[in-house]
Amino acid sequence: MTPEEKQKVATFRFTVIGELVASSLDPGEQERLIREKSRRKWQIPFSSRTHVSRSTMLRWIRVYRKSGRKIESLYPDNRDDMGKSRAIDDETAQNLITLREQMPQAPIYQLIETAFKRHLVTPGTQLCKTTVYRFLNRRGLMQHMACAVDRRKFEAQFPNDLWHYAASRIIRH
Repeated sequence: MTPEEKQKVATFRFTVIGELVASSLDPGEQERLIREKSRRKWQIPFSSRTHVSRSTMLRWIRVYRKSGRKIESLYPDNRDDMGKSRAIDDETAQNLITLREQMPQAPIYQLIETAFKRHLVTPGTQLCKTTVYRFLNRRGLMQHMACAVDRRKFEAQFPNDLWHYAASRIIRH
């Protein structure tokens, strides 16, 4: 995020908490304002979200006051885990890469099942098919998959070329 974008986000955050930090409100009045603001729809810069939760507002207030009332404290933090999987720990990640190299044609669900059977997944870790696919694809380990076999029984050049009619006879006695 650029410094200008961070400034816009910090300004928005201050707009939300401004009247909560500008004056000393009694706890009941502050809670009423927070509830009112958490129900409101906001146009949050660089986000698709439209609501700000109570806990988020309280965190912004705490950070702002702790910093000595500096707006820079409301800047969003840089992501230090860009490109890394937050759902898959390092040991499980390495085991999945090794398993993929051993089983290059296996579908994702089979890799996950095998990883659990061989105890290659750190206890407590949940593996979702899409997460594992995304993880392996980022490392270029999904291109080994063979193209699916065409299993269609019938094929026609034009629509309606494959109509089948059942001829029935009426037998009269």
